[in-house]
Amino acid sequence: MSNVYTDLKTTFNSIIDLSNFPLDHELFSSQNKGVLGALKCETTSPIKEFIALKCKMYCLVYNDQAKKTAKGMKEEQVKRFTADLYKSVLNNQLFLRHQQQNITQNIIKLKL
Repeated sequence: MSNVYTDLKTTFNSIIDLSNFPLDHELFSSQNKGVLGALKCETTSPIKEFIALKCKMYCLVYNDQAKKTAKGMKEEQVKRFTADLYKSVLNNQLFLRHQQQNITQNIIKLKL
Protein backbone atom coordinates (compact mmCIF):
# COMPACT_ATOMS: atom_id res chain seq x y z
CA MET A 1 0.00 0.00 0.00
CA SER A 2 1.44 3.36 -0.98
CA ASN A 3 1.77 6.38 1.26
CA VAL A 4 -0.80 9.04 0.34
CA TYR A 5 1.54 11.83 1.41
CA THR A 6 4.30 10.59 -0.90
CA ASP A 7 1.86 10.33 -3.79
CA LEU A 8 0.59 13.86 -3.17
CA LYS A 9 4.05 15.36 -3.05
CA THR A 10 5.41 13.57 -6.12
CA THR A 11 2.40 13.40 -8.42
CA PHE A 12 0.64 16.69 -7.72
CA ASN A 13 3.57 18.85 -6.61
CA SER A 14 3.14 21.33 -9.44
CA ILE A 15 -0.57 22.04 -8.85
CA ILE A 16 -1.01 21.90 -5.04
CA ASP A 17 -0.21 24.70 -2.58
CA LEU A 18 1.17 22.90 0.49
CA SER A 19 2.22 26.03 2.39
CA ASN A 20 -0.45 25.70 5.10
CA PHE A 21 1.19 22.60 6.59
CA PRO A 22 3.53 23.04 9.60
CA LEU A 23 7.19 23.65 8.71
CA ASP A 24 8.26 20.26 10.11
CA HIS A 25 5.58 18.30 8.19
CA GLU A 26 6.80 16.06 5.36
CA LEU A 27 4.40 17.71 2.89
CA PHE A 28 5.32 21.32 3.62
CA SER A 29 6.44 23.24 0.55
CA SER A 30 6.30 26.95 -0.19
CA GLN A 31 6.76 26.35 -3.92
CA ASN A 32 3.16 27.21 -4.92
CA LYS A 33 2.31 29.60 -2.09
CA GLY A 34 -0.12 32.21 -3.39
CA VAL A 35 -0.11 30.85 -6.94
CA LEU A 36 -3.43 31.49 -8.66
CA GLY A 37 -5.21 28.30 -9.66
CA ALA A 38 -3.19 26.08 -7.31
CA LEU A 39 -5.24 23.64 -5.23
CA LYS A 40 -5.05 24.20 -1.48
CA CYS A 41 -5.38 21.44 1.11
CA GLU A 42 -8.61 21.82 3.12
CA THR A 43 -7.03 20.63 6.35
CA THR A 44 -3.57 19.76 7.59
CA SER A 45 -5.00 17.22 10.05
CA PRO A 46 -5.51 13.59 9.02
CA ILE A 47 -9.02 13.10 7.66
CA LYS A 48 -10.97 10.46 9.59
CA GLU A 49 -14.08 10.44 7.44
CA PHE A 50 -15.28 11.95 4.17
CA ILE A 51 -18.98 11.93 3.30
CA ALA A 52 -19.77 13.27 -0.17
CA LEU A 53 -23.38 13.65 -1.27
CA LYS A 54 -22.74 15.53 -4.51
CA CYS A 55 -20.47 18.22 -5.91
CA LYS A 56 -19.91 20.98 -3.34
CA MET A 57 -21.98 19.15 -0.72
CA TYR A 58 -19.75 17.15 1.61
CA CYS A 59 -18.54 16.72 5.18
CA LEU A 60 -14.91 16.24 6.27
CA VAL A 61 -14.39 14.84 9.78
CA TYR A 62 -10.98 15.38 11.41
CA ASN A 63 -9.72 15.83 15.01
CA ASP A 64 -13.27 15.80 16.45
CA GLN A 65 -14.18 18.65 14.11
CA ALA A 66 -16.19 18.66 10.92
CA LYS A 67 -16.06 20.91 7.89
CA LYS A 68 -19.47 20.91 6.26
CA THR A 69 -20.36 22.45 2.92
CA ALA A 70 -23.64 22.69 1.06
CA LYS A 71 -23.60 25.05 -1.90
CA GLY A 72 -26.66 27.26 -2.18
CA MET A 73 -27.59 26.92 1.49
CA LYS A 74 -27.17 29.62 4.08
CA GLU A 75 -24.25 29.17 6.44
CA GLU A 76 -26.50 29.27 9.52
CA GLN A 77 -28.38 26.21 8.26
CA VAL A 78 -25.23 24.31 7.31
CA LYS A 79 -23.85 24.88 10.83
CA ARG A 80 -26.79 22.87 12.22
CA PHE A 81 -25.98 19.85 10.03
CA THR A 82 -24.01 17.00 11.57
CA ALA A 83 -21.82 14.29 10.10
CA ASP A 84 -24.51 11.79 11.13
CA LEU A 85 -27.06 13.69 9.05
CA TYR A 86 -24.80 13.52 5.99
CA LYS A 87 -24.33 9.76 6.62
CA SER A 88 -28.05 9.10 6.99
CA VAL A 89 -28.82 11.02 3.80
CA LEU A 90 -26.20 8.97 1.96
CA ASN A 91 -27.04 5.55 3.40
CA ASN A 92 -30.83 5.86 3.50
CA GLN A 93 -31.16 7.96 0.34
CA LEU A 94 -33.10 10.62 2.24
CA PHE A 95 -34.28 13.77 0.54
CA LEU A 96 -34.16 16.83 2.81
CA ARG A 97 -35.72 20.14 1.95
CA HIS A 98 -35.03 23.41 3.76
CA GLN A 99 -36.79 26.69 3.20
CA GLN A 100 -34.75 29.87 3.25
CA GLN A 101 -35.35 33.46 2.32
CA ASN A 102 -32.92 35.66 0.44
CA ILE A 103 -33.08 39.41 0.01
CA THR A 104 -31.57 40.60 -3.25
CA GLN A 105 -31.40 43.95 -4.94
CA ASN A 106 -30.95 44.47 -8.65
CA ILE A 107 -29.62 47.82 -9.76
CA ILE A 108 -29.69 48.63 -13.44
CA LYS A 109 -27.62 51.58 -14.59
CA LEU A 110 -28.09 53.05 -18.03
CA LYS A 111 -25.54 55.32 -19.63
CA LEU A 112 -26.61 57.65 -22.39
